[in-house]
Amino acid sequence: MDIRQLRYFIAIANAKSYSIAAKSLFVTQPTLTWTIQKLETDLNTKLFYHSERVIELTENGKLLYEYGKNIVKEIDDLTRVIRGNENTVNGKLKVGLTVLFSILYMQSIAEFISSHSNIEITLIQKGSKRIQEMVSSGELDLGLVSFPIYYDNLEVEPFITPLPPYNVSVVVSKDNPLASRKSLKIKDLKEEAFSVLSTDFILGNLIFDRCNEVGFEPHVIFSNENWEVLLENVAITNSITLLPTEFSNTAARKDVKWIQLEDKINQIDIGLVKRKKEKLSQPNLLFCQAIKQRNGLSKK
Repeated sequence: MDIRQLRYFIAIANAKSYSIAAKSLFVTQPTLTWTIQKLETDLNTKLFYHSERVIELTENGKLLYEYGKNIVKEIDDLTRVIRGNENTVNGKLKVGLTVLFSILYMQSIAEFISSHSNIEITLIQKGSKRIQEMVSSGELDLGLVSFPIYYDNLEVEPFITPLPPYNVSVVVSKDNPLASRKSLKIKDLKEEAFSVLSTDFILGNLIFDRCNEVGFEPHVIFSNENWEVLLENVAITNSITLLPTEFSNTAARKDVKWIQLEDKINQIDIGLVKRKKEKLSQPNLLFCQAIKQRNGLSKK
């Protein structure tokens, strides 16, 4: 027996009707019927007498109803206390995140800020490599960053389910001969001029690493921290760049083409990082929970 079954049972007992209870609970009547049948099977007893016009509680049903009301009330009271404690948590929190993660997670962050007014949060927007450095040195409490991790004293926040990775695309000018391709490999870019994110970004480092692994040094003609500036430069200079595919939904440009990258860096893992052996404060833990909820990982 779980709390959901108990709530459903009490709603039916109060309404003396499956259909009325279903409407009040915003569930279908078959769902309600199946839940009560499962509860009766688990308890090995009948909970209701059914007639043409009304349903009544059996003796065991009355017993469950009386005890169940107290159980549900205690759980509701406990939930209110815990949520109230969260809202009264005080403290400061410094978090680093990239432009991409600002876009992907700002809704959750905004909800966290509005529901935890006693927590003073500072958001620092940098590249993932730079954010890792700032967490490592103690300038930041947490970093929402791309992997790999470059600092030995950092670890992935252990209380959060892994976050979904982001995809990487090759972006070329619409006039570039590569624009007709549906996908590209790193070796296909050997003769191209590159406009790249700076090495403060993980992707800015991975481009050099992968090109060298494939056997060539990328010809970089421009480097910048702003992805919109990079796109403008790609369009003007007929260079290429590698960027998170998710930006393509934000950048509605007709002068560039986003092409699927076929390579081991075409998906980049992300996560929250902290310093090793350092216990997170309550504000930090609450922030991690807010990011977790963004991905539906803790929805009830």
